[in-house]
Amino acid sequence: MLVRGEFEADPRATMLPPRAAHEPPPRRVMEVMTREPVTVTETTDVTRVIDLMVGKRVKSLPVVRDERVVGMVSRRDLMATLARPDEELRSAVVEALREHYPFGLSWDVTVRDGVAELSGPPHEHADHIADLLAGTVPGIVRVKHLRRGP
Repeated sequence: MLVRGEFEADPRATMLPPRAAHEPPPRRVMEVMTREPVTVTETTDVTRVIDLMVGKRVKSLPVVRDERVVGMVSRRDLMATLARPDEELRSAVVEALREHYPFGLSWDVTVRDGVAELSGPPHEHADHIADLLAGTVPGIVRVKHLRRGP
């Protein structure tokens, strides 16, 4: 039998027509599965995944490569990625900047409540790229650039 009684009642259940009393509960996956699933690939942008989950009202999506399922991504996976400690986020921002500028420019990086603050000697083009790079780190909600004097 499927996992009956393992989940809290869905408050939207009253919106669904009641199942006939003589109708037995589902016993096979094919009776409850989504017949036309929405899928993503390994390179799908996380914001697109979130849009799909919200728009399609699903809690997980199959990840496919060449029409084969290679994984699943769930709301829990996304939340775990976004809810990282500030020090871990800071390290990820520093690493992203180091990858792009291994021998040159550097910034002081602090992260507080998911907001990255970058400061360093002013360099308009590099500052813009640094801000963009920091913003790509999952869990960074905003980037502020504080300019130090020359």
